[in-house]
Amino acid sequence: MKKVYSKTLILILGCALAIETYPVNAQDTVSLAEVIATGLEQNFSIRLARIDADIAKNNNTLGKAGFLPTLTATGTKSWTVNNTKLVFFSGDVREGKNAHSDNFNPNATLSWTIFDGFNMWISKERLNELENLGEIQARITIEENVIRMVASYYQIVQQEMLLDVIREALALSLERKKLSEARIQLGADSKLDLLQALSDLDADSARLLQEMNAVQQLKADLNVLMGRDPETSFFVKKDIPIADSLLLEPLLEKSLENNAILLAARSNSQLASLGTKQAMGNFLPRLSFYTAYNYNISHAQIGIMKQNKSYGYTYGLTVNFPLFEGFNRNTDLKNARLMQQSAEISYQAQELTLRSDVYKTYRNYVNALALVRMENRNLEMVRENVAIAAEKYRLGSLSAIDLRTVQQKQIDAESRLISARVQAKQAEQELLRLSGELYRLLRE
Repeated sequence: MKKVYSKTLILILGCALAIETYPVNAQDTVSLAEVIATGLEQNFSIRLARIDADIAKNNNTLGKAGFLPTLTATGTKSWTVNNTKLVFFSGDVREGKNAHSDNFNPNATLSWTIFDGFNMWISKERLNELENLGEIQARITIEENVIRMVASYYQIVQQEMLLDVIREALALSLERKKLSEARIQLGADSKLDLLQALSDLDADSARLLQEMNAVQQLKADLNVLMGRDPETSFFVKKDIPIADSLLLEPLLEKSLENNAILLAARSNSQLASLGTKQAMGNFLPRLSFYTAYNYNISHAQIGIMKQNKSYGYTYGLTVNFPLFEGFNRNTDLKNARLMQQSAEISYQAQELTLRSDVYKTYRNYVNALALVRMENRNLEMVRENVAIAAEKYRLGSLSAIDLRTVQQKQIDAESRLISARVQAKQAEQELLRLSGELYRLLRE
């Protein structure tokens, strides 16, 4: 029974430690910058957002604004077969059966709006603003997905670093098992101590396997964000650099100037203002110029004229001044002003929310940095305590249970430190997003 258990344990250890012996090539290890670069190119949400921005840009033309004339051409060719009887005042009668006639009528018409209550200029301003808003919305999508990539990347780093901690604990448990076996041979340990050592070793092995599976799932999620196959294998750099020099006031100032969501709210407010101007322009007359060229020719087998042909052009001005439309223009103007007021309130609300987000995120950032410093100091003491406890165990002055307790404290301390560093990093990146610095760095 003991041999079977030992073989099972060896199998578990072999699977758990396989990742350590797997050959890692430099090309398999991706940095955060490489992850972001791939995501910016292949992420589906980002690609769709860029298409929407391009559509808004393509729509921003003089023609869409109404400045350019419209030119249409039409042509008609028709044939007629009639039974015809013509009686003249002279008494003559002309009669034909199945008489054929045809008509050909091509024409071209040009229409050009000269004045429409300044709506053309307003429409062009609106198209400019819509193009700007399209770029801002694409930027928002880019920032949101980049932040998700950063968070996902450092979650993987966190798990990989945690795996190293668990492997270290696993190595200690294995050493303890071997030591317990040796001490049993000397009569210094009981079978209960060995069983406890085996149980702890098994638990550490199982935890390692669980965490390895969690890493694979996180990598699949990051692969999807990068727009590539979820099963693509890669490694990450086990490093969590933290900028510890961010200041609140400069961040808040930059946020109020460059935050994408606030810029979008500002753009929507501007669009609402232009909507009010358009509604006011509807009270003014419209003036249009038109010209047309017409050509008509017809042939008949019977009738007064064998051929009838006319051609020439017409031109003129059209003034349109609606006098009464059931007060619809007044209603539209009132609604436009209300929508403008609503957009301004939304902008103010977004600005206040942004201030709050910056303050809260910065506080999280500062607290996380303080926690990192505390956990670093605590980890130093815990490691020293583990070294002392391990030596006492070898000398027989400390029980296996007490040693396990001390080792577990080290695992917990290292896990807390890694978690604190990730929290600080996430807060740092969120501050960069809120202030617009993240997008600026992406464009450099």
